[in-house]
Amino acid sequence: MPDEDEAPPASPSSLEDFGRRLEEKRAAVAERDAPQRTTASQTGAAMKIVSDLVVGVVVGAGLGWMFDEVFGTSPWFLVAFFLLGFAGGVSNVIRSVNALQAGEKGGDER
Repeated sequence: MPDEDEAPPASPSSLEDFGRRLEEKRAAVAERDAPQRTTASQTGAAMKIVSDLVVGVVVGAGLGWMFDEVFGTSPWFLVAFFLLGFAGGVSNVIRSVNALQAGEKGGDER
């Protein structure tokens, strides 16, 4: 006498359908969980943007400190040139990002 809790044997077509759906779900999960990779050009662009900002600030502060030492006006030139260097660095970052975005769109808009 068969158990009432036993499920009837699955047909081959339903097993194939189940296998197909299982593979689709596995592929979707693997795609979702895969780490996003950056290319070397993306890393290079990020390094250029960071260095534009840092160099602007460092050069501005260095010039300000040098003028303060020469003229004995500490800290006025340092503050003024630091702010100018920061503004120049941000300007370069904006210019670089705009160029990258124009390149992604396929055109070279400026």
